[in-house]
Amino acid sequence: MSILFAGDTHGNSRHMAYLFEKAVAHDCATIFQVGDFGYWPHTDRGKMFLCSVDAHIQDTGVQVYFIDGNHDNHDALAAMPVSDDGLRYLTVDGGLVHIPRGMDVYIDDLLVMGYGGAFSIDYKSRVVGESYWPAEMIDNEHCLMAGHLMRGVRPDILATHDAPAGFDLGNGWKAEFHQTNHNRSCLRTLMLTVQAQRVICGHWHERKTAEVDRTRIDVLDCDNARDRRDSFMIVDGSNDRNGNPVEAEVSDWQELQRPVIDCAGQPVTPKAPVAVGQGADGRT
Repeated sequence: MSILFAGDTHGNSRHMAYLFEKAVAHDCATIFQVGDFGYWPHTDRGKMFLCSVDAHIQDTGVQVYFIDGNHDNHDALAAMPVSDDGLRYLTVDGGLVHIPRGMDVYIDDLLVMGYGGAFSIDYKSRVVGESYWPAEMIDNEHCLMAGHLMRGVRPDILATHDAPAGFDLGNGWKAEFHQTNHNRSCLRTLMLTVQAQRVICGHWHERKTAEVDRTRIDVLDCDNARDRRDSFMIVDGSNDRNGNPVEAEVSDWQELQRPVIDCAGQPVTPKAPVAVGQGADGRT
């Protein structure tokens, strides 16, 4: 079985339906969404989105994991109970699962560590408790502690919302904010500490693959991607334990030839082929 990793979905029911369709088509039992999922149970639209997701889970049997982004209701998530395994099961049948920052889960023989959070550059135009939550920011001490607790474990995949520092992204104006640089720096330290084989993230609303500190980083586009195939990737974890590379299943169309760069901006050869994903309507 494979895992479908998805970029920002922003509470877009139509796009989630598309992702479930792709998960079923590629025999994926799991969708792992990397933040800005759209967890807004305090609004009617948010409740409708969650009901739609639950209906798709029931229809397809595909389980959904997600980490928190900067546009998820952190207060509502914090109010939900944490299970003995450190995860938050948000539906009775356990089909929708939130992974708190620093927690990990085995999915199809892959150990995936989650660490959400990012900075909303438009926070001044938002309302605290309704569309903005200060808990979106990454706490450096918590991030360091999470990394040290995972020492020696080495997750196959580190799933984050923001991208670790060490390479440039197209929306460069976001980097003008010190809060953005703080978060990315924390995540790079975390990446180095846990020595994950791969990082998969979102937030930047673009598709990019880079190599930083000998670690492959895949940035996924969002629900409003120009090409929806850029909003997800499919990872096959059936043969990658015991230190073997994490392989990506190539999609059923010819793979796009994207440049892969290192932290100095020089082209490098990717460690594994990219299964380019797909998207439909988004936000910051």
